[in-house]
Amino acid sequence: MLCLPQEIIDRYQNQKPAYHRVYCILRDCIMEDAIPNHTKLTEEGVAEALHVSRTPAHKALQLLKKEGIVQNITKNNLGYRKPEGEDREDLLFILRGLEGEAAALAAARKVDQEDMNSLWGIYNGLVRSGSEPGKGDLYSGGTGQIHAVRDQALLFHQMLGRISGNRFLYEAIGEVHNRYQLQTDQALIPVIHGRPDLQLFGSLGSNLLMAIEKKKPESARLWAEALVDALQSSGGEG
Repeated sequence: MLCLPQEIIDRYQNQKPAYHRVYCILRDCIMEDAIPNHTKLTEEGVAEALHVSRTPAHKALQLLKKEGIVQNITKNNLGYRKPEGEDREDLLFILRGLEGEAAALAAARKVDQEDMNSLWGIYNGLVRSGSEPGKGDLYSGGTGQIHAVRDQALLFHQMLGRISGNRFLYEAIGEVHNRYQLQTDQALIPVIHGRPDLQLFGSLGSNLLMAIEKKKPESARLWAEALVDALQSSGGEG
């Protein structure tokens, strides 16, 4: 029988719809190593563990599979398997190319102003979160705040794929992000000594967004690549 920590289950007790509650619980359990490596996740087992029907369990597992968090570990069964043989540098190499191309494509086309405003809003929210009085750094608010930071960071990077006009970039960036997070337990923001380096992120991110707005594809590509390079150079310090 699949056993999931009550603490994580309680974290999403009011989350709706049901499939998204199941998705959030399983995602957090995986990200926090509360599910052993190579655990088989069946619809029946998930439904029984969380007291839901098989329909939300099925939808949650398919969403986790689409995002690269769970994989087919047997011919017919999904499960959680930590990346093996993949290292951080390989993932960042792939992400560097994806995000550089997404930024260049976005700068070369007419980006919808609403999408551009959304991207600026995500960026400003991340930067502001670490500087508001009384909040301290982004990782000072406990597990819930850490996940909020990771989700916002993912939105920022995925939005680059979305505004590129290539929907496959959006999906690919999201999958690489999740594989990177499983491998490193870090959000896609430069990190020094276990804490987000918001000053560096703010500088690189603002230059990236301005290059897109000014329709400078090569500049946008270089700033996007520099942001990923910052993950590589500073993210490993503990």
